[in-house]
Amino acid sequence: MSSPASGSSAAASAPIGVATVPDRVVMNNTADVRRDLMEALGAHGGGLIVDLSGTTFMDSSGLSVLVSTYNSATEQGIPFVLTTPQAPIRALLNLTRLNELFTIYLGVDEARAALEAERDG
Repeated sequence: MSSPASGSSAAASAPIGVATVPDRVVMNNTADVRRDLMEALGAHGGGLIVDLSGTTFMDSSGLSVLVSTYNSATEQGIPFVLTTPQAPIRALLNLTRLNELFTIYLGVDEARAALEAERDG
């Protein structure tokens, strides 16, 4: 579910990971998604990019997983960003105003470049 990139000092060398979210995130699979995101977060202290490019449906339990993982990342000082939400997911984020909470990039490469620039400061 994730793949690292490398950096250049103790905190700066922590890898940046990419976690791909399934096509549907609903109550039946949120425990698995939560576990996968938390494992990716633990393995990638340089930042976590959550790739929503293949996600076409998410219910409130899916939003809860994103928010709780974001909160965990923030508590640990780990950047947490979303990428490539499809139209239905973008509409959901806008409707719930979570687009104001999350940093959202157009793609993984853009997100990685931004996190690396922030990390290397």
